[in-house]
Amino acid sequence: PVVEFVYPANGLVFKWGDEIPYKVKVVDREDGSTENGRIGCEHVVVQRGLWHRSGGAAHVHPGPSQTGCEGTMPTQADADHGDGADIATVLTASYSDRGGHADAQPLTGGVTHLLQPHRKQAEFPDASSGIVTLTPSGDGDGDAIAGGTGAWARFEPINLDGVRRVTLRAAARAQTKVELRSGSPQG
Repeated sequence: PVVEFVYPANGLVFKWGDEIPYKVKVVDREDGSTENGRIGCEHVVVQRGLWHRSGGAAHVHPGPSQTGCEGTMPTQADADHGDGADIATVLTASYSDRGGHADAQPLTGGVTHLLQPHRKQAEFPDASSGIVTLTPSGDGDGDAIAGGTGAWARFEPINLDGVRRVTLRAAARAQTKVELRSGSPQG
């Protein structure tokens, strides 16, 4: 089975406590599709999880699940591990087919989208070049990153559709230029 989120977009930015609308499509060679009605939406499962990385491999704390091709999934009321943690919400949609043949076991297809919290700590890039992590003095609101000319940090996936403003907490010893780019460090 091929399972696809029509929405939300992978990397959607959300706030803790938001209700995330979703729509799922499923196509299976033998079973048909949700669009032609041969796969009933009561067989499509959507589950929320809390994605978390702390010092090593990422893992997901499973959350509630529900059935259906369309609906809303509530996010947690707060960040649970704290705003300073490397966390996100994941939505996973899955469908198990009917087996297709008497001797075949059912197959399960699925898709997972990682949704980014509206407050993202810069110290947790997915990739970077020329960046160092510093512990600033002051408010204790997480670490900071610093870099020179040509330095960059990448945060993926991230989808800024619907985001009207980006606020950066920054400090610099000299005049500094920060650019937000989509696609690559070159823009």
